[in-house]
Amino acid sequence: MESQTINSPEPDRPQIINVIRAAFRFYHLL
Repeated sequence: MESQTINSPEPDRPQIINVIRAAFRFYHLL
């Protein structure tokens, strides 16, 4: 259970990058 807590803050960063990339692609399509 302690291992999951350490892996929690790490996957938070890649998610933000995915959102920014999706927004950039959407703007390019427009």
